[in-house]
Amino acid sequence: MQPLLSVLVFLLSTMTALVTPSAGPESSPTSTASPVIPVQPIVTYIPPVASSKAPLTKIFAYAGSGFENLVLRSNGQILATTAFQEPLLFYVDPLRVRPGVVLHNFTSLRNTVGITELAPDRFYVHGRRREGGPFTVFSVDMRYFSILPNGTVSIPPKVKEIGSIPSSLGLNGMTHLRKSDTFVLIADTLLGAVWKFDVDTGKYNLMIQDSSMAGPSNKTEFAAYGINGLRAQNRTLFYCNSGRQTFYKMK
Repeated sequence: MQPLLSVLVFLLSTMTALVTPSAGPESSPTSTASPVIPVQPIVTYIPPVASSKAPLTKIFAYAGSGFENLVLRSNGQILATTAFQEPLLFYVDPLRVRPGVVLHNFTSLRNTVGITELAPDRFYVHGRRREGGPFTVFSVDMRYFSILPNGTVSIPPKVKEIGSIPSSLGLNGMTHLRKSDTFVLIADTLLGAVWKFDVDTGKYNLMIQDSSMAGPSNKTEFAAYGINGLRAQNRTLFYCNSGRQTFYKMK
């Protein structure tokens, strides 16, 4: 493992219970994480060495604003969200058997950001509404999706709006703890927190807010960002802090 930056590891008390969802947009979440226990970095910085032998193959190109996030289906196919002023969801075939296509245009959103798969072929996407509206979560059901070899979508995914989180400031990465859960976890990079959003009811709670998730005090441009990407594995939450250029884990 050769990270670009020193890795700071923070161990938190075991999450014995998740916060009960609130009543929705009228909620006033105040829950915070257990106090962190600082630990010395366990990985020493080693300058990365690029390999000239690493095989690279371009599988898809898009001339728009650029991609923001991606997730893999069980068959290896890729779903990707787009940044800035394009609220699109792309389908990309890494084997290039079928051309990449736009699966859905979220016309009510300014862009698409986080994406995760909670149950087999049942994905969830969020993005900010146009005209400064709240971040909103959508379900994308790919169970009956079908695409022809020429790239024509014969059966599109079923897309449904679930709900919004008006109290959020800047939602970013999204993940889940277990496939059996009915909620997702969404990083709020400007608030320095993680939201819990129930995909069945649309209710939400501020589940974790910790200093390790906040951006640095000298908040100038990109440095204002805190927690960004996050992933969970074996009941452990891993996340990076863009402004502080650090990486953490939480149990």
